[in-house]
Amino acid sequence: MSRSSGRHRTDPGGTGRWLAYAGAALLVLVLLIVGGLALKSALTTKGQGHPVPTPTHAADSQPFNASPAGPALEIKVTGAQCKVFVESQRTNNVLQDDSTAVQAGTDLQYAQDQLPVTVQISDPRCASVYVHGTQRPAGDAKPWSFTVGS
Repeated sequence: MSRSSGRHRTDPGGTGRWLAYAGAALLVLVLLIVGGLALKSALTTKGQGHPVPTPTHAADSQPFNASPAGPALEIKVTGAQCKVFVESQRTNNVLQDDSTAVQAGTDLQYAQDQLPVTVQISDPRCASVYVHGTQRPAGDAKPWSFTVGS
């Protein structure tokens, strides 16, 4: 006759339960890693970077992409709530996005090799535009749209 005390179980359910927990934890870890990698790749841009407009207040500061002869296109933002959109016609790259307003006092400058471009300014009164150093007359319509050739 076999004696069995109730303290020791002979069924493998205890081991299986721990294996199920380990498998679930491994699955969660894999999903976190895959999600992190997907987020990282979504936030990084591939290809050519876009010039970032910077306010130029000092006379001796030279913008990132200006040539020694001066910029081919310069947009001086003078008013608040001015949205500016600039797109290269050659590459279809957006050089300036109009999703947020550009701060007053900001100079957006583009070199000759970035032309031709399409420009759209939310209000003709909020910016002054210079093409090869010559001021372009402001348009009457809102938004003010025009093209600058090479």
